[in-house]
Amino acid sequence: MCSLVEAVKQSSHLNSFVELSLAPTFRHQWHSIYAITDAEIDVEKLNLLCLDQVPERESLYYALDVMNVRRAESETLKDRMVCHGAKREAFGNGVVLGLPYSTLAFTENASSSWAMTVNSERVKPDEKAVSVAVKQIEWLFDNKTEAQTSVGLDGSYGNVGFFLELRGKDAFAVARMRNDRTMYRRPIRRAEGRGNQAKYGEKFKFNEPESLGEAEEIIEFEDEKHGLVRIEKWSNLRFRVAKELVEIEVMRSQIHLEREEPPAPRWYGIHNGSEEKTELNRSYQTVKHRWTIEPSNRFRKERLYAESPKCARSGKQR
Repeated sequence: MCSLVEAVKQSSHLNSFVELSLAPTFRHQWHSIYAITDAEIDVEKLNLLCLDQVPERESLYYALDVMNVRRAESETLKDRMVCHGAKREAFGNGVVLGLPYSTLAFTENASSSWAMTVNSERVKPDEKAVSVAVKQIEWLFDNKTEAQTSVGLDGSYGNVGFFLELRGKDAFAVARMRNDRTMYRRPIRRAEGRGNQAKYGEKFKFNEPESLGEAEEIIEFEDEKHGLVRIEKWSNLRFRVAKELVEIEVMRSQIHLEREEPPAPRWYGIHNGSEEKTELNRSYQTVKHRWTIEPSNRFRKERLYAESPKCARSGKQR
């Protein structure tokens, strides 16, 4: 640690934390300063320490997404995977060889470009990203304060697998869904003695207006960024899945309705594990705050050099 302090004193300009290892006074077995992390870290305490930094507020919003750390040249790296990311990465094809990390971050401001990480888990080859996400959401709600807490996710999580694993958990999560998704209403119960009860009712298809009927709740308001906004909610909708019953609420969001040609509406699935009624404004704010994690992950790579450290624990791994 003393050599680390000396390295800081001798380095007048640093582009990344790892460059401290180039200072003359920094002498370790490995050439990377990240060899310091060879010590054991109490991950649970570290996560709770990060969560303690979240300010006390009446409503708290979090975002969850996967950040792929590129390791294209580390051919023998354990658990390296083929990851699909932004097209701007890996020569514009969006395919990355590296390690995926599921990041849960506190989004302080919907207009900010920074979201503070409170929990980060590596998605291993034998795991699914949705399963890791559910575990992180469960951890958050087990350790949250009395504040109203919400988690926003992108379209990678708006599927039956995610909502199936969330079923029965005390959490509030909103995930974007495909605009052509087909759901089903609750069936009308028939009189006893007339065969098995139906599991699914009428079809509810997002891109077929005639199947939607009237929304249970509608709000309209002016948003400083998205103009005239209209939010609609439907409850008690079911996925069609064998041997399981997965029921959620859905929300349709339409923005910039003041324009002659507004953007296409977007659909979101809502899991509300509490006994409280789902508030449309809360759901909208959860979606609005979720965007913040996108520039945050990009900033971690481009300015915090998240992909720079390459720790060597043997002569064959990088």
